[in-house]
Amino acid sequence: MMAFIMYDAMGVQAYNSGELDDIFQDLMNGYSLDYACAFLQNCWFWPEKAVREEHSLERMIYTQGNPNEVYTAYERGVIEKFDQQIVFCSYRLSSINKMVKCKTLALNIQDSTEPLKDAIALMKIFNKAFAGFNVFLFAYEKGLFLGCSCIKSSAVGMDCVISPIISPEINWDALYDTFLFRNDSSNFYDYYSGVVGSILSIPDCYSLSEKEDEDIYKSGFTYDYDSDALEDYRNFGFSRMIDYHQDISAKPKPRFDKEEFLNDVQDCMEELRFIVANRINPLELLFEAQKAHEENRAIDFENTHSTNSHPTAVSEDDMNAFSMLDDPIALMKMLKRQRGI
Repeated sequence: MMAFIMYDAMGVQAYNSGELDDIFQDLMNGYSLDYACAFLQNCWFWPEKAVREEHSLERMIYTQGNPNEVYTAYERGVIEKFDQQIVFCSYRLSSINKMVKCKTLALNIQDSTEPLKDAIALMKIFNKAFAGFNVFLFAYEKGLFLGCSCIKSSAVGMDCVISPIISPEINWDALYDTFLFRNDSSNFYDYYSGVVGSILSIPDCYSLSEKEDEDIYKSGFTYDYDSDALEDYRNFGFSRMIDYHQDISAKPKPRFDKEEFLNDVQDCMEELRFIVANRINPLELLFEAQKAHEENRAIDFENTHSTNSHPTAVSEDDMNAFSMLDDPIALMKMLKRQRGI
């Protein structure tokens, strides 16, 4: 039986990184649905006044998820292994022509022997069952993972993204700022970009302290990265987001190896590539429609302010997509035809 609970704050909102760390420590000292909710709220991933719900993972996927989906033996095994009471909330965000269904949920994966792989598998399975935008927290004995569903045709190029494990060694000031300054708009496109961008930025929150940085500098080791994570994914590819420059002298080991983490994620994504929905996620349609809408606005602006008498050319695909904003079935057919589905 599902439980519906009006979510009230599990304490005072974290007003600084120290308080966010305290909530994390409470969650690490003993997993509970209340602590999981509190952490998500203080990351601003749990919308204010959202209705808190509780349900078992197995019943949620099989009885509330898409009834047309088929799950492989591996997927059913993952669902059975982590079947538990999970806490989640459902909400909707506005887009250019419809409301987008969203969920935020927390799961405990303490028994996992491959936490990163299992977290990714659970995200992909849940995304099959529930189309829309889903945000995840996975609690493990060594820390927490944050992840979300993703628009595969976007710059990131994946159907979900995940953070490295958030452990006590993270730079809590940087992490708090990452959550605090993301775009928390009620507009889906802005909200989605803010969540994905903040999760992709978490690897950079393992920056060294001033003293550690000085010690490494003395040993001849420097650590460089492009802070714009989305631009990194777009320009340099998934496994080349950072560069290491070092000499042969002895050096302390960084407490977090970003390149190794990205390679591990890439390996898991490749191994689990068979976990896909049997139909196009509506997020893909919205992204195509939003992209066409933004491009059309940019073209109108350019034509209005251009001294060139010749209007900017618009591709036939973009014109078709824009003309189908109010006809999602026609837009889906067009996308399938373009992708050979």
